[in-house]
Amino acid sequence: MGSFKQIRLFFKNVETDEVRYVSWFQFKEPFDLYWGSGTPVLDYGGELVKGGSTTETFAIPEDWESMPRVSAKFSYHQSGRMHVQATGSGAARVSDIEMVPPEDIVSPVRIQTLLTKPPAQMEPYTRSLNRGGGRSIVLELPDVMWRSSQYLEFFLSPSGKFEFPRPQLKVPDGFVDRCLQPVSLDEQRNRLLVVRWFPARIPGWDEDEPAPTVSITPGPTFLQSPGSVTGAAIEPSA
Repeated sequence: MGSFKQIRLFFKNVETDEVRYVSWFQFKEPFDLYWGSGTPVLDYGGELVKGGSTTETFAIPEDWESMPRVSAKFSYHQSGRMHVQATGSGAARVSDIEMVPPEDIVSPVRIQTLLTKPPAQMEPYTRSLNRGGGRSIVLELPDVMWRSSQYLEFFLSPSGKFEFPRPQLKVPDGFVDRCLQPVSLDEQRNRLLVVRWFPARIPGWDEDEPAPTVSITPGPTFLQSPGSVTGAAIEPSA
């Protein structure tokens, strides 16, 4: 499997052929991974949540629909530190998250969890899926799932046979991964992007009601909040 300059992740409605742009990923020398949302995010700060729990409760601002949208970019560096850079007021930035250096990982490391808004509420994507010589990952959904939120986890991993971590958030009994799809980020450095995906419902949320996408950025150490050693940042995005 070859390496690619950029990988883009999409949802596709298999009955209507509608496409939605979810995220992009790019691996750069010497050992740095960059990624971000396919659309702007809210100019809003995250919340610190404790690690080790499979359920999380967080408040979505009532005025989120009118909040400014900004560009945000995640980065996971050779040093082992993860950052989130954002334009606008800077509220969506995250300074430093201590992780294992990416060249030292020996099994899958979760780098982000997303609970997306329903694809039906996302902006249509009409450009080429592989523009600029990139590669696409297309998650195909039947129309009945197009109005439901989707649960995604992104992992950086070496090649090999592994028992993947359980999903970060609680899943239904009998859950089976709908998609554990590996794609090569860099063949020479033996690093893969792996996407876990399954349909999800936000408890108490009407599927016809507008919803933001929620991003969970992992620990184990969240340096912006002293005293937390297993935390994560949760923030809603557009």
